[in-house]
Amino acid sequence: MPGALILILLSACNTSPQLPGIFSCQSSNNGEMEKVEEFENNFDIQIPATWRTELYFVRNRSGIMTADTTRYYSDAYTMNIALVKGGLDLSPALRERLDSILRNNGYRILRDTFFSFHQKPSYLLWAENNNDTMPVHMLQHYIRINPEKYVVGKCEFFGDKNIDSKRCTALNILETIHINE
Repeated sequence: MPGALILILLSACNTSPQLPGIFSCQSSNNGEMEKVEEFENNFDIQIPATWRTELYFVRNRSGIMTADTTRYYSDAYTMNIALVKGGLDLSPALRERLDSILRNNGYRILRDTFFSFHQKPSYLLWAENNNDTMPVHMLQHYIRINPEKYVVGKCEFFGDKNIDSKRCTALNILETIHINE
């Protein structure tokens, strides 16, 4: 019996936090979802069926661009989830590099964390840009698949209304990324 208890405790320690849990989000109902696969079938994701979705391929990157086009721009979401062929060093140096790039574009990182996503090293950041025309909030999620490729999901929300709800919806969608190995 003590061996079983130790096994349960060890497996509990190895479980990955789910993306929505990082921001204390509840599971959300995004309506009817559809599975969308990236061109080369490296990953797939569940996206609301009502969203407009396009696949793309550019040199070392292939991905899925999607947006909820049923909303006004000030209440909209855009998402770009891509497989990138190239190395990704998930270390504090990545955070520093991204922070510098984002600051140069008027963003500031509000929260970030390194963690394991489905047994893959991962990094998530939350940033905002309070520009003159309309505030923009952004999530970026990096998942290292292997030394030669990674997946990055970028979500942007516009305006200041319902930011927590938008962020939680995006995190619940990003949580459905499935890496096909």
